[in-house]
Amino acid sequence: MLTDVRGSVDLNLDRSGPSGACLFAPDVDDGENLASAAPTALAEAIAAWRDVPLYAAVESESVSAVANRSPDHRVDVQSVPNPDRSLDLLADRVDASVVVTDRERRAGLLDDLRPTTTAKLARNGEADVLTVDRGSQFNTLASILVPITEGPNSPLAIETAIALAEVSGAAVDLFHVQTPDSTVDGQRLLSNARAGISDTDVEVDTWHYEAPSATEAIIEQSAYYDVTVIGAPQSGPLKRFVFGSTAADVTDHAVSPVVVAHARAEQ
Repeated sequence: MLTDVRGSVDLNLDRSGPSGACLFAPDVDDGENLASAAPTALAEAIAAWRDVPLYAAVESESVSAVANRSPDHRVDVQSVPNPDRSLDLLADRVDASVVVTDRERRAGLLDDLRPTTTAKLARNGEADVLTVDRGSQFNTLASILVPITEGPNSPLAIETAIALAEVSGAAVDLFHVQTPDSTVDGQRLLSNARAGISDTDVEVDTWHYEAPSATEAIIEQSAYYDVTVIGAPQSGPLKRFVFGSTAADVTDHAVSPVVVAHARAEQ
């Protein structure tokens, strides 16, 4: 797993990842839709990368739709009984180190002031959480964009991109946008991130990009990639409500599907 100390630019990749299982908890238990959905492919990829069992919170007859989409990356998929239980209870039941689920849709403006279920799960230190829009599909992945910055979520975003690339053969671009008011040493950040990736044949490049707005640059570049993997917002709900969030704006406006990585908080 990639680990990072908040505020640091030193990243380290350990293929084995943390112990525990991967919990896949889709909103819809529909075998036909599950088989082609991006959340399913994402769950299989991260479970294979970490070499952990994959538990699917679906009815037992739908497990076959989740399992073994790629013969080279087979994982043991098991159904979790009572899939209607809350996400935190399910994660605790299977000792999940990572949870993959559909991104929650916010119905109203004030919803942004309340943390999502997935954000709370990660904040409480229970598991890493990866979300993606339920309607997205990863039909053919040739290129993956990973915008990175300082903080705890970018390492998980990089790990997730590498896991997807291992299965699909895609190339990964680590992308840092240097804005006029940024205090991050973007060149060093990218160099350390690239140096920390090993034990994989995935093609990884780095891209240091200068632009007035990180959000606009990421959205613009997303058009040239099959998927974008980005760390979740690090600021509090009120600050995001007032000033906006790069990750939220990217998920709303990116051309390609977006995976959002919420790293579990250190306890």
